[in-house]
Amino acid sequence: MTSLLRPLALSGWTWSFAAALAALAWIATAPPRPATPPPPSPPPPLVLVREQVAESLPGVVALAAVVEPWRRTEARAALDGRVAETPAAEGDALEEGAPIAVLLPEDRPARLREAEAKVAARRAEAEAARALLPSGGAARNRAIDADARLAEAEREEASARQAVEDLVIRAPFPARLERRIVEPGRWVMRGDLIAELADVSRLRVRGYAAERDLPLLREGARARFEPRVGTPVEGRVVFIAARAEAPARTWRVEAELPPGLAPGQVGRLLIEGPARILHRLPLSALTADAAGRVGVKSVEEGRIRFHPVRLVGGDGGDAFVEGLPERLRLVVRGQDLARDGAPVRVEAVP
Repeated sequence: MTSLLRPLALSGWTWSFAAALAALAWIATAPPRPATPPPPSPPPPLVLVREQVAESLPGVVALAAVVEPWRRTEARAALDGRVAETPAAEGDALEEGAPIAVLLPEDRPARLREAEAKVAARRAEAEAARALLPSGGAARNRAIDADARLAEAEREEASARQAVEDLVIRAPFPARLERRIVEPGRWVMRGDLIAELADVSRLRVRGYAAERDLPLLREGARARFEPRVGTPVEGRVVFIAARAEAPARTWRVEAELPPGLAPGQVGRLLIEGPARILHRLPLSALTADAAGRVGVKSVEEGRIRFHPVRLVGGDGGDAFVEGLPERLRLVVRGQDLARDGAPVRVEAVP
């Protein structure tokens, strides 16, 4: 039985192998299937550009600033004494020499009268001694001694007169009485603070400039102060410090303003400088690169190019910048859609 089945088994395997070979031959000779095309690449982003041309604009330095009185002073007692009266009240506008406080005179007027009488007597003695000079000898010595006693008496009189004058503490210049420290009945000593005064007939506004702004600043330049609250005021630069103030290394700048603002008001001081070649850009066109530098983007030969800039001022919604070529195709919208060097599509706007 075994010998009869073996030929049949071999014959079946042979047919299976032949069928597999035929299938492989058919696959090899079948026409190739068409390749699946890759998905289309997205188009480059669309950006809006405008033709940007540099302008010759007045150089402007903008500083944070505060309004101050033109000058301040402190009135202090020149001698010891008790306050008798205070004719001036806080807020009063005082003329030069107007009394602020008066001390009790005590015996000072009497001392002055004694000093005046002593001067009169010493003057008479000196005149008599000079009349004897022609007699020579001792007369000359007596005249010298009399003149010395007269000079000493005159110094005493001047001191007594000054003490009487110092009984009244006066405004040293036209000013507004900002604060009065004393009241009648108070005892004060020489050097004690009596009042604080401020000259507000004109004002000064003070700011601090960075080193990069120094070439644009000059005394006498036109200035404009824009208070945070109130109407802008025109003025002129009257002072630029000769050296920096540590530790910030900034230079103090002051401009004179007409009266009208309140000391202590804060705002922005705009100082006009020499003309500069600048670009006036919308603030919305500014962007930053990966390093954090502020700049703008342009389109050159269909690709984005980043330009770092230096911001030198502003006007409403515009910024004034340096560091750009004279002409460029400025990206005004879509600048954040493409990196430096990336291709873009462009649509021009006015």
